[in-house]
Amino acid sequence: MSDGTALPPEDDAAARAAEAALPDLRRLECYWDELRAGRRVPQRRDVDPGRLEGLLPHAFLMQRVAPGVGRIRVAGQNLTRLFGMDPRGMPLSAFFGVDARETLGERLCDLFDGPSVVELPVASRRGLGRPRLSGRLMMLPLIGDDGLVS
Repeated sequence: MSDGTALPPEDDAAARAAEAALPDLRRLECYWDELRAGRRVPQRRDVDPGRLEGLLPHAFLMQRVAPGVGRIRVAGQNLTRLFGMDPRGMPLSAFFGVDARETLGERLCDLFDGPSVVELPVASRRGLGRPRLSGRLMMLPLIGDDGLVS
């Protein structure tokens, strides 16, 4: 998926596929909001994977390694299958086309420095023997044991 983009879907089928992900994203966002317990950002150690049943195959944990750069630490099974490999240790930007990486870097700065919730439409280009895929990417900031959103 290195040719993926952070651009709006181009056709109705892609738009419908991206909309199908919204209930799961809202469920995840509600859980994140519950974890905040009145704070601006929840603690990473408070996340209970058991409360994310059904969402974990589509989820990942990312760590900030530089301004605008995040490295995938843990990825769900569906992401591993989608990418055709285990993406652990890879920068998130590796799964985006060159034309979308600047936007992604800016949004990662929003995520970590704001900190703020980031949600983007994502789509891959159609290729020989490969259908066009689309969806939504939601990134929710968490505070690590060091007290930083990283």
